[in-house]
Amino acid sequence: MTDSKPILPRSAPRLRTLKAARVVFNSDCSSYDVIIRDMSDSGVRLKLGSAFAVPDHFDLIIANPNSGKKDRKACEKVWQRGDQVGARFLTVVAMSNMTLPLEAPRLRRKPIGA
Repeated sequence: MTDSKPILPRSAPRLRTLKAARVVFNSDCSSYDVIIRDMSDSGVRLKLGSAFAVPDHFDLIIANPNSGKKDRKACEKVWQRGDQVGARFLTVVAMSNMTLPLEAPRLRRKPIGA
């Protein structure tokens, strides 16, 4: 028998995909293009252009070609083997350079007939 690590069940099902994305780090001063090969609600597997070191924490910008919208997700590197990287999405997204419009919460309803 061989000694191997136990296989832990995934927290979310992983789906094969082929999406373009960009890894951004170093306060948005450094970035490079990657391809998303597998994706789930909790993380991704990335294919790099060449085998170079990915930082432990980075943002992943995922482009949606149908809508033109870009999603930005904070990630933590879990593993790296050559030009393949596994990363998990962090629940708290760092939005340091993104501003969102804030609205005051609506606590009262409009009166009937108004």
